[in-house]
Amino acid sequence: MKFEKFIKKLGGHGVIYTHNDVNWLASPSAMMRIPIGTKGVLSDSISEMPDGLKRFIDLSWKEEPCELTHAELPAGNSGIKDAIRFFETEQQHLSIGINNDSYTLLENGDVLSLFPEYSSDESKDIAKALIVKRVTDAQPEAEIVGFIFPATV
Repeated sequence: MKFEKFIKKLGGHGVIYTHNDVNWLASPSAMMRIPIGTKGVLSDSISEMPDGLKRFIDLSWKEEPCELTHAELPAGNSGIKDAIRFFETEQQHLSIGINNDSYTLLENGDVLSLFPEYSSDESKDIAKALIVKRVTDAQPEAEIVGFIFPATV
């Protein structure tokens, strides 16, 4: 994920959360791990991460690999900036749509998966977030760098 682009997009209006001695920068549509050594990140506030967001990190082992399958425009006269990008698991039983601003945060080489959660209303698993991981020379095992939450249409 493109951390610098995320910071520019927020313009100091995000929230920094702390969980297990790791800092995360959050907006309504995404949450990114603040890279080690980063200094001077502006935000509206700094606080302990809410339990609902902690769950994404603590239960990320439940992930299911996914890939981009298609994009949709909400209306016939919509522009590309309005596109919703859909990611699905291999068996297509889980799907999530993210907005174009969130999609532009993804980088080539990011490892993507969906975070499933059981919905008692729908009696099935639904995708609650797109998990973004990165593999580097220094970190050969994929490490979570962020989460992107579903687009609201």
